[in-house]
Amino acid sequence: MNKLWAVPVFSLAFTCGQMIASSSAMAYSFFRAYLSGEEEIVTNPDGTFSPIPNDSSARGVADLKLNDSGDELSYRFEIFGLDLGILEQGTQNPDNFPVTAVDAPDNTVTQLHFHNAPAGANGPVVFSPASLLASGFDDLGNIEFENNTDTGSTIVSGIWDINDPRPLTPGLVDELLSGNIYINVHTVGIPGGELRGQIEKVPEPTATVGLVLAGSMGLILARRKSALS
Repeated sequence: MNKLWAVPVFSLAFTCGQMIASSSAMAYSFFRAYLSGEEEIVTNPDGTFSPIPNDSSARGVADLKLNDSGDELSYRFEIFGLDLGILEQGTQNPDNFPVTAVDAPDNTVTQLHFHNAPAGANGPVVFSPASLLASGFDDLGNIEFENNTDTGSTIVSGIWDINDPRPLTPGLVDELLSGNIYINVHTVGIPGGELRGQIEKVPEPTATVGLVLAGSMGLILARRKSALS
């Protein structure tokens, strides 16, 4: 009986090990940013920075994955409570607010930017995914929009790489790894930024899941052995 239980546990542990080894071989680095109005910062006349939280009920989360060579950053934003229709249509001016936003509702997103600055500070725009659509570049088709009817959210996904008009340079990769890149979501109602989130490195998800699964099955095996003895 013990051997019968040992086989699936060994198989699962081996599979988990393969998953972890495979992911490690690819050597991706994973990142996440939580987007909210509480994180917004204002630049004062004297050049200092101050928190300027807003009471927006909108929220968002961004998951990102950097490849081993550091020349391709995949991103996936899921944003709740805001309208990204103008960005999807590509009707905004490159790196500016959309020409159709004059009469748009306050929750209309006008831009989605990557900025270079540490937490608590403001910095320049280093990448603007939606502007690629507006300029006709379209990032070789790598930018996609999806409306999640189950959650009422909008998902924006794509790739930032060395071929973009604002390329992913080694210097920006260093800034990303140092926690000095943040995301800012601009809207008609709050042009300076309604949602902001600092991008932070997170553990590799596959490895974590694999270890948890293997540990859980090991616990089941131990309990079964105890019950049979």
